Amino acid sequence: MKRYICINPIEQQFQMKIEDHLHLAKCISILFNFFKLYEIDSSVDPMDSHDSLLKTVLESKVIDFNYDPHVNVYTIGIRPKTSTINSSTYFFQFGNGIKFSNYVLIALDEGDYPSCIKISLECNKYLPFITKFDPEIDPTRIMSIKEFVTFLKMNKRPSRLKTIEVP
Repeated sequence: MKRYICINPIEQQFQMKIEDHLHLAKCISILFNFFKLYEIDSSVDPMDSHDSLLKTVLESKVIDFNYDPHVNVYTIGIRPKTSTINSSTYFFQFGNGIKFSNYVLIALDEGDYPSCIKISLECNKYLPFITKFDPEIDPTRIMSIKEFVTFLKMNKRPSRLKTIEVP
């Protein structure tokens, strides 16, 4: 059984740029390469490019972290290196053709307000970066980077968020 993890705020020694969190940076880079390779685009706000959004995310400072096993969502509070002029929401949804319940949400708030990344993947193991935030988890219950890549390849079909506007 997975357990709830909440670190808010993150201890000073872990408040660093995402690019300095080895496994977290690796996983996010793999996700962006996966989005680019399989043409998975944001269903909410359009992006200028995968590379510019990835750069913004990697240069952001991690400020808090939560994992909720009931909904299988990792939430990483971030503070972008440079303030954004407008709020932007990027939502990437994908699956295996039967289920499209995997998603990555990146919400960048305007100004100097905190932003966040939410990652929800339908898998039985923790994602590879979890050890940085909870070293007590049994390593056999944590996905390796190779398993992470294999999981993504098995869920490479893009999906779109369906919205209905009501007047």
